[in-house]
Amino acid sequence: MRILYTPIMQVTACSILLSACVSQPSGFNKYVPGLGEIMGQISTRHTKLWYAGAAQNWELAAYEIKELKEGFEEAGKLHPTLEHIIQRLPVLFAGNVQKPLEHLEQAVKERNLAQFTQNYEVLTKACNTCHRATEFGFNKIKRPTFNPYSNQIFETEN
Repeated sequence: MRILYTPIMQVTACSILLSACVSQPSGFNKYVPGLGEIMGQISTRHTKLWYAGAAQNWELAAYEIKELKEGFEEAGKLHPTLEHIIQRLPVLFAGNVQKPLEHLEQAVKERNLAQFTQNYEVLTKACNTCHRATEFGFNKIKRPTFNPYSNQIFETEN
């Protein structure tokens, strides 16, 4: 009897462990980051985009633009409305930041620092326009003046 008992216990233990690995805790799929959390990440990407472009690290700048686009898309999907704003957020994003991001993307593709700088300022103004339209005008952004990411190298090795 002892010979059968050990393999049965091992199989049972493995089954329990496997099912625990596959199942997710209740509420795990229900987490939705707040709009403020998403905008905080967008702010980080905005800052990193500036330092990447200023260093002419075009690959990193292109990555940050892609991440900004994804951030705005995520914000619009997860928070399409604000209770005190009539216009839907995806519409506001499309009307304010979509074109500036496209122009920045083009400047990065062309590796054009002057166009990058100009379009970065346009994007920054567009963000502030959107903030005012959503009654968050107190949240004013600007081109960064110091690099808070001292642990990241923005210059390329060339």
